[in-house]
Amino acid sequence: MNGIAHRAPISTPKPDIAFGYQPQAIFRITERATDEDVHKLLKLRDLYIVNEEGLLLPYLLVEVKTACKDMEIATNQLLGGTSITVNLCDGAIENDNAVFGVTMHNEFAKIFVTWKNGEKHFMKEFEAFTFLHFDQYFLFQKMMFNIHKWAATDRLETARNRFTV
Repeated sequence: MNGIAHRAPISTPKPDIAFGYQPQAIFRITERATDEDVHKLLKLRDLYIVNEEGLLLPYLLVEVKTACKDMEIATNQLLGGTSITVNLCDGAIENDNAVFGVTMHNEFAKIFVTWKNGEKHFMKEFEAFTFLHFDQYFLFQKMMFNIHKWAATDRLETARNRFTV
């Protein structure tokens, strides 16, 4: 737990949908934990909660728009939200601060990945899909499954190791 630095974000992202973790999935208290360790852990939990539902360390943000002309707005909102989320996760999960983002419309979706290297943020369009073709819709579902699988295995284990006392 030593060395965890939390940088408060300038604003709180408000994506249409956010996927992350509940506190009980990440924070572990062992038998040898002292009262001081538990107190520190509870303070950290409060620092990393990002919404009213108690979501921690988001790994996927989704912006949904109904009008095609609003997709640029969705991308800008996603860029801001994922950058703030990467900053939040950077102090908590070392070497695994990537956050995925999706912009969606009735007929298509784009998947982005945002990460931080040093003090610079990077966002890359990972893949684009049209829902008018079943094979692309299937590939989109598969990609979403893989993101959730990564978050439920590798990333979750890293977070658990970081927040076990």
